[in-house]
Amino acid sequence: MPRRITRRAATRLLVAGPAAFALPKLLPAEPAPAKSPARPALTAAERRQLEKSVAQLKSTAEKLRKVAVPMGTDPAFVFRPMIPKK
Repeated sequence: MPRRITRRAATRLLVAGPAAFALPKLLPAEPAPAKSPARPALTAAERRQLEKSVAQLKSTAEKLRKVAVPMGTDPAFVFRPMIPKK
């Protein structure tokens, strides 16, 4: 059974209707292009340290992928919604 519209919802539609038709006229046809963020220049030592950190993260991720997880293992995240009290 479809829900009936309330007077409040009908009023919102009547008020929002003309605004929706006027909106394309108010907005520019094409937005301005975003500026690319400036990247700080890294020194050679910083670059080596960054490459070392990335390599360590990749090796750790590979080791984690190789770990065998038994089928009976509980998930790491469980969602338990709070039921509101009346």
